[in-house]
Amino acid sequence: MDDLTLDLNPLPPPAPLVAPPPGFGEVALGDNITAPAPFDRGKAVRYSVANLGASVIYSLFNFGMPLYLSTYPLPPALIGLLANERSFVGAFIQPLVGRLSDRTRTRFGRRRPFFLVGIPLMSGALLALATHPPLWAVLAIMAIAAFFLSVAWDPYIALMADLFTPTQRGRVGGLLGVGSALGTIIFLLIALNLWEHNEFLVFLLCIGLLVLTWAYTFFTVQEPPLSADVLSEPRPKGRPDPVAYFKSLAKYPEAAKYTLAVNFFWVGTGGALPFITLFAVKALGASEQEAFILPLMATVTNALFAVPAGFLADRFSKKAVMTGGMLLFGSAGLIGSQSQNLLQATIILGVIGIGNAAMAQVNPMITDLVPRKRTAEFIGLISAVFSFAQPIGSVLAGVVVTIATGMVGGSAAYRWTFIFSGAMVLLAAACLQLVKPERAVLD
Repeated sequence: MDDLTLDLNPLPPPAPLVAPPPGFGEVALGDNITAPAPFDRGKAVRYSVANLGASVIYSLFNFGMPLYLSTYPLPPALIGLLANERSFVGAFIQPLVGRLSDRTRTRFGRRRPFFLVGIPLMSGALLALATHPPLWAVLAIMAIAAFFLSVAWDPYIALMADLFTPTQRGRVGGLLGVGSALGTIIFLLIALNLWEHNEFLVFLLCIGLLVLTWAYTFFTVQEPPLSADVLSEPRPKGRPDPVAYFKSLAKYPEAAKYTLAVNFFWVGTGGALPFITLFAVKALGASEQEAFILPLMATVTNALFAVPAGFLADRFSKKAVMTGGMLLFGSAGLIGSQSQNLLQATIILGVIGIGNAAMAQVNPMITDLVPRKRTAEFIGLISAVFSFAQPIGSVLAGVVVTIATGMVGGSAAYRWTFIFSGAMVLLAAACLQLVKPERAVLD
């Protein structure tokens, strides 16, 4: 693995890749005194636009695909596995993508070239699904489709560490949360008006939004020059040594503990997201159109609280904000499982959305716990773990539904997805307390 590099531009780039002045993200005040560089809100907004497009696609998977897949003869567990924003298959390749990104040198930078690969692949996969192909083709495409977006997504998140200092990433996370919420709202509004009558157009609009938003970020956000520690990183030689590689990861225990904690969070969310619309239809008797109201409510409150949560994360700590969000999310999930009508469930989903707003800090905190010169590599590794966790959560929740159906009937069985989800998120909050960010190894 260590000898894998990517050099897409054998010619010298237009501008020399030189290290920035000492003190990344600082401005000199004289006499060797430095102060944090001002937060570039405009750049942060432009950076977050791509996340809006990604959120449209994630929402299509989480809320639209369960209904799409229910038109095929598939069991609940398989629907939960396939209707997932994370790719189980792609988890095996994401660490390699991250490592390639860290070692890529092109005139466009080391992150943005991956936008040019992942976004077209994702668009093609969605266009194929929009035609409602035979079941075998649906299974083949959906098994890997979410990975295509990850090809662009992991380097995109790593770009955050190149653009913003640790004391600014909480606010960037808040803007990413707003982008996620807006993307979800846009999809849900499209689905509310078009899904039953023109599903094909829903897919086309999602593809268009994905391409436009990522193109905007690609052309308006330039990657900074590479820092000295990145440029001095020696090129690997010899055969890959997987054993030595995984031993080297032991130097970063805080990142490992953090991965474990957030792993349970993704198991929990994976257990609920693909079943929200089915919960509304099966347990609450709502129509398919009305079913989209639940995720819409959660997304609206998420959008309202994402930026305040980002300010709190930079003011206090990302860990504290995430802990509070998980506690609120998990508790509301347990309570919401007993909702008796659409109104009660809508209120509960609004509370869950507030808790989920804090979880926009998941990726900013990752960048605080790993070395900048290996950011994309670690994000790829961590994303791989999460890509196992969320589908596994969906499958486990589907199994819970199947078991509960024999005990309480098909309608009430979907309540157990929220019980499962709430319990997993509360466990994640407990595990997060083991993480000590101040002890993170950053070299």
